[in-house]
Amino acid sequence: MPNVPNDTLCISGQYISGSSSGVPGTLLAPEGVLHYVPIVPGRNITINQLAVNVEVAGSAGSVVRLGIYDNITATDLPDGIILDAGIVATDTPGLKTITIAKSLSGGDRYWLAAVQQGGATLAATYTSFTLATGTVPAVNPNASFNGLLQLGVNGALPISSPVTPIGSQIMIRVLARIA
Repeated sequence: MPNVPNDTLCISGQYISGSSSGVPGTLLAPEGVLHYVPIVPGRNITINQLAVNVEVAGSAGSVVRLGIYDNITATDLPDGIILDAGIVATDTPGLKTITIAKSLSGGDRYWLAAVQQGGATLAATYTSFTLATGTVPAVNPNASFNGLLQLGVNGALPISSPVTPIGSQIMIRVLARIA
């Protein structure tokens, strides 16, 4: 699958995210389900924030853990973790950010990661996007999806992704801000 940059300009202060062609919506994210969302920077960049938008607040204790994974070029699947950025509370609505400093190479695929955690009675509802249709390249049968899911993620993000993650068409929209 060719790496098509999310934004060839990659302007400072701008957020980039996974598929911009998806239909926007909302998603009540289940506890412990890690969302991997691919991005391809159009040039070498430094990311200074990871973010998600909370549409409907979760109850007390609701948090999201954010991070970045590398890509396995041969399979276009997430590889080893580059950054576990930690958690941010999602018990109020609005944009939730974590400040980071991470350089990414232009033209390379990376996977932004988000997982609802905290054991709250009510999880947060996030801005999401849904891919209506897509073709499946021979290399990765999940590539027609907006992203991939991994079940059972509690605490720190996994060091590496599973060999066979689950393809998903409805994903939390994870954002990366360009420094």
